[in-house]
Amino acid sequence: MNPSGHASPSAIYAVIFTFTALAILAVALRIYTRRVILRKLEQDDVLMFVALLCACCFTIARGFPLILASSAYYGLGHRLVELSEFQQTESLRWLWISIIFYHIGLPAAKLSIISQCIQVFGSIRTFKISARIVATVVLVYTVFTILITIFLCWPVDFFWQRNQPGRCLPRVPIWFFNSAFGAATDVAVAILPLPVVNRLIVPKRQRYLLMVVFALGGAVCIVTVIRFYSLYAVTTSDDYTWENPQAALYSNIELSVSIIGGCLPTYNAFVAKYFPRLYNAYAGPRGDPFGDIKLSFPQQSQKSVSSCVETMSTVESGKTALDNGCQGSYPDSKTMTTTLSTVPTVSTIRAS
Repeated sequence: MNPSGHASPSAIYAVIFTFTALAILAVALRIYTRRVILRKLEQDDVLMFVALLCACCFTIARGFPLILASSAYYGLGHRLVELSEFQQTESLRWLWISIIFYHIGLPAAKLSIISQCIQVFGSIRTFKISARIVATVVLVYTVFTILITIFLCWPVDFFWQRNQPGRCLPRVPIWFFNSAFGAATDVAVAILPLPVVNRLIVPKRQRYLLMVVFALGGAVCIVTVIRFYSLYAVTTSDDYTWENPQAALYSNIELSVSIIGGCLPTYNAFVAKYFPRLYNAYAGPRGDPFGDIKLSFPQQSQKSVSSCVETMSTVESGKTALDNGCQGSYPDSKTMTTTLSTVPTVSTIRAS
């Protein structure tokens, strides 16, 4: 029995609009928390916003016919024989456009997550090097996938306009290589912080919160693997408009879940300000739901470790300012401990 990647147009609308809306809400809440409450935007926020823009453009290209005559209007979810030549051409054109946005948006979300991890665990030299290596691989892979997508056919418009002389590279091996390498980078980003997290000394309730956050990284990997099935269905069928919908759905879910998962760790200050009881229920002794995160390091000779602690201080006119205090220098010893406090206390936030 051949695999099927079909889904109805109504299913396309329901899934991609729902997940895109959730991604928009996640990023909006992230920007509000960083810009309004903490009064500070970082590089990872910009990268996540780029990922969101690409997710929105992907949604438009895949399923917004009433506004931008997208591929759902031009045949996505319908039999190829039912479509006119014009509809077939437009279906391929919007497929090409959506693939480009997918290959920009997903790496942007990954780079945002890596950048955020570097901000938290950047004082650990080995982790910082590993994170930069993974980020470089993701960046190089992104450039490759964008170029190979744009110039998959020559002339470029031969991808969708077949009534002219032209040629294309073999799509099946290229698409599967891109998907497989993308899945590998998903796994790399998901497991990148695990060696550090494994050395955390935290109570169970705080460890459960960390488990939930990192479980979302695993969820993205699962969606990526499921997408392989739908990708195989569309590449082994001659009726691409009928078999392509599931690949479009899982691509949108993969991108949206990456955005949502990358935004969750940034909501601590928001919860502390507007849901203090919930915040205190899971907070550590210093008002941080992740408590005093302690990392044990092996013996290091003549090296020092510095810890930068972000705190919120109340200033004039009821506003708050972010103070970064770098402290702690550790001499040679068998074990060293670094305390990372990344969230202000409830009392300080509420004072704003």
